[in-house]
Amino acid sequence: MAWAVENGGGATGEAGNNLARLLRTRAADAGDGESMLRLAHAYHRGELGCEVSPDIAFEYAVKAFRASHWPGLRLLADFVRRGVGTDADVDKALKIDRLADQWESKQRAANQAAGAQGDQSSNEDRDAAEGADAEREDSDGAWEGVDSDGAWEDVDSDSEGCAA
Repeated sequence: MAWAVENGGGATGEAGNNLARLLRTRAADAGDGESMLRLAHAYHRGELGCEVSPDIAFEYAVKAFRASHWPGLRLLADFVRRGVGTDADVDKALKIDRLADQWESKQRAANQAAGAQGDQSSNEDRDAAEGADAEREDSDGAWEGVDSDGAWEDVDSDSEGCAA
């Protein structure tokens, strides 16, 4: 629904921005990683009627990461690299980029495997296989390399106290 409002469906102008921001905020509060990512962009760029706030933008990018919203990794790496809402840290940004590279490789392999099954499986079977792949990605230790080496200790302390 928020996407539809943002892209010209329903209310427009300031009312549309307010509605889209409200819908995205509610969805983000409910754990929707895509909405977290969209709000990070909105607070970074001053979109959806949001005031530009690097701190809030960074907080939403971190929330997207914690919600395992993998596409948000590139934005988070960019924020960390450039010091948006946090101290600039090129080494930490490179670790995030490497993690994003690993995930993208896994996604490509999973998509190719699902495509190879193509005619042999129903959409329900394919959806179940993709869900199992996503569970394996979360449990295969991909996040551990970032967390265990202390890369996120600064992120956690930087994001505390940011208002959303």
